[in-house]
Amino acid sequence: MTDSITTAEQEQLLRKFYELPFVGMAFTSPETKRWLQFNDRLCEILGYPRTELEKMDWAAITHPDDLEADIAEFARVLRGETEGYTMDKRFIRKDGAVVFAAIDVKCLRRDDGTVKIFIATINDITERQHTTEQIRRLNRIYRMLSNVNQLIVRRKEPEGMLREACQIAVRDGGFLMAWVGMVNLQTGLVRPVVQAGPGADYVAKADITLVGPHSEGPTGIALRTSQTVACNDIANDPAMAPWREAALVLGYRASIALPLAVNGVVCGALNLYAGAVGFFDAEEIALLEELAGDIAYALDIAEADAARLQAEQALRDSRERFRCAIEEAPFPIMIHAEDGEVLITERLRIEERLRQAATVFENTRDGITITDANERILRVNQAFCDLTGYTEAEVQGQTPRLLHSGRQDDTFYAALWTSLRETGHWQGELWNRRKNGEIYPELLSISAVKNVAGVVTHYVGIFADLTQAKASEEQLNFLAHYDPLTGLPNRLLFSAQLQHSIDVAQRDGTTLALLLVDLDRFKDVNDSYGHSTGDVLLQQVAERLIRRLRGADAVTRLGGDEFAVLIEHLTQPQDAARLAMEIIGLLSEPWLLANGTEVRLGASLGISLFPEHGQTAEDLLQQADAALYQAKNEGRGHFQYFSAALTQAARQRLELEARLRHALQDGQLRVYYQPQIDIASGRMVGAEALVRWQDPEQGLILPGYFIPIAEETGLITAIGAWVLRETCRQGREWLDTGFRPLTLAVNLSAHQLRHGDLMAVVLQILNDTGFPAEQLELELTESALMQHEMEAITLLQQLRGLGLRLAMDDFGTGYSSLAYLKRFPLDVLKIDKSFIDDLPQQDALEIAAAIIAMGHTLGLKVLAEGVETAEQLAFLQARGCDQYQGYLTSRPVPAEAFRALLKDAMR
Repeated sequence: MTDSITTAEQEQLLRKFYELPFVGMAFTSPETKRWLQFNDRLCEILGYPRTELEKMDWAAITHPDDLEADIAEFARVLRGETEGYTMDKRFIRKDGAVVFAAIDVKCLRRDDGTVKIFIATINDITERQHTTEQIRRLNRIYRMLSNVNQLIVRRKEPEGMLREACQIAVRDGGFLMAWVGMVNLQTGLVRPVVQAGPGADYVAKADITLVGPHSEGPTGIALRTSQTVACNDIANDPAMAPWREAALVLGYRASIALPLAVNGVVCGALNLYAGAVGFFDAEEIALLEELAGDIAYALDIAEADAARLQAEQALRDSRERFRCAIEEAPFPIMIHAEDGEVLITERLRIEERLRQAATVFENTRDGITITDANERILRVNQAFCDLTGYTEAEVQGQTPRLLHSGRQDDTFYAALWTSLRETGHWQGELWNRRKNGEIYPELLSISAVKNVAGVVTHYVGIFADLTQAKASEEQLNFLAHYDPLTGLPNRLLFSAQLQHSIDVAQRDGTTLALLLVDLDRFKDVNDSYGHSTGDVLLQQVAERLIRRLRGADAVTRLGGDEFAVLIEHLTQPQDAARLAMEIIGLLSEPWLLANGTEVRLGASLGISLFPEHGQTAEDLLQQADAALYQAKNEGRGHFQYFSAALTQAARQRLELEARLRHALQDGQLRVYYQPQIDIASGRMVGAEALVRWQDPEQGLILPGYFIPIAEETGLITAIGAWVLRETCRQGREWLDTGFRPLTLAVNLSAHQLRHGDLMAVVLQILNDTGFPAEQLELELTESALMQHEMEAITLLQQLRGLGLRLAMDDFGTGYSSLAYLKRFPLDVLKIDKSFIDDLPQQDALEIAAAIIAMGHTLGLKVLAEGVETAEQLAFLQARGCDQYQGYLTSRPVPAEAFRALLKDAMR
């Protein structure tokens, strides 16, 4: 103490210091480890009444996992290697709950160097620990979100994207295992498609269905209800009974199933497993649902980024927990003699108390300031000096205003002093300034010390540096609002900026333009040079846009290779077109990759205007997206303004897509069959299976109307699988009825060829239906084969290995040559109907003859499509064509009508 404080004042201050109920305080015996004396706060922290705690030692209620480290530090002090130690440890409360505590242990030694007594301060940091852990968990999830979003940018192939997403969940998200199951809406079976982490056998044997005894677990419920299902205690959740034993062996204690909805229909679920009970709380579930939304966006190949709407609330909650978690205060003191007897004189007790309190005061981790009633600083501890940079001599006699940063105004301090006068206490956050001028955030608690007459004699302030906590908040805020790859605002922040600009434009009567920019040929760079190169290229695009558009009000990356530009105070609509042309030119300039390779991209743009095209941010984004779609359809490298016609067309596409999904689910699809005739004998040798839609309102709809939509949305995979299964089932039925074997031809789309496990699907259907593989013919278009030549060759060889036949459909409409055809293991070439229609025109005659000759040179059968006249048939017969199909024999007919044709053919 300094000369400015009398001995009586010292005693009064230290007694008040001991009695302030913020931190637990105890004296312990070096021999027994028993608490000899302690304050009421320690009883509150540990949940024991004083009479019970007096009979206990600290080792008895220390968490078993922390006891060894604590005893080791205790022994080091006894050996004289150190004078004390600090550590974070866990206690077990009387009610069984775990308490996280920060302990600060010091010792007093006798003249011979042996320890006389231990002094410990115990600060309850349970909530702070939970807050820290929550931030750590949120950081893990945000990192996982960031990495999955970057993965979505780089990878277009769904199964590979899902596999890497599961690996990221295990590597970055802290989960023990992750897997994705896709549901077959016809059979109700859930097929695991990818898995990461230990437990592949667990997933393989899960046998999850939409109905039956294995349908009531988290995955089945999530798939049926479209809702996230979290199981926070696998050991005791009845829904996990069929899988519990295997899960517990692998260490799984909690799980979550997140439905994956593609275009509004749940097609699968992301399943994550954690090693702790109660792992999934509301904040984590919200972020994981966002992750599932991002994955569903990738599967849907759409323009949706899952919203991070709850991230801001999570930040506010984290901040509040920080405020509530950190408790600081003076440390009350009680002492007891080493031999267990209370010291005889009050004077001795006072002296010992003063000495021990001074030790605590000097060694606590948080900064402490003691002032007189006029706010003049009397004492500060070493932590104060370390945190502020001032020595005690420099601040004595000063007021705490020495530390003011200027960020709080007079109103702030007036409210602070009002609270102090009315309650005797104030706690809150503020910004102060260190001696070196650095401004830092702190959590400050101030308590008034009163004498027996109730008059304030001193103030005690305790503060903790919040710099690290604020940095965590800023990092979370960045991840929630900015794209981690380019540093540009993300969709969430941009939507808010766009709506604000609309509000301002509406108020001021001005116009603004929204430009959506989509890179052309970016996928080619990714496929040719790798995804890391693609990421660098996206960063370069962002930098080039920012440099050119410094006058723009906002530039953002919406996701993938799509950017957005917002222009306020637009003078006339044509200005947006001029800017669009500049952007197209800017992005069409050469790009130099890291390996020295020069590449060229390009851009397509869609433009929407306020107020002409919409009144909200959502409207303008939707309209600009429709315009962008039209621009890309016109050949890329173009821009397009939004128009009402585009909106109507887009709405019709969406309506048709929704109806088509219902058609698949409600059994509205039909398979029609068109006979294929051997030209030489005139006998029916096969049939092509063709899908039709029997709509309840519009009647029979031909495939030319709905197949393009199915291709765009990915529904073609499910439709194609259904047609294949139905054709094989029907073919098996005809064989069982006694009809002679026919080759049944089924069309495959380019989408089926590129996505999904076609080989597994075909094999499963053949096994399920019993239809002979040698009687099945799969037709693939020329363009589909040429798009992925090497992959197609491998796949076709695998399919041929099953014994089935392969045909190239629509031959002659693409760019095939004899050299290309030789690479594919084909059986049949089909001459496109467009060439047959033009017969007997000379050009058509020459093309058809050349295709027939080319096919025969390669040892292939040649089939002509769309034969409608005897004259066309005569030409084909003269040229040696093998087979034909067309209206000359029969239109495509339903299965029952085709059955009649089969009967006629047998007569």
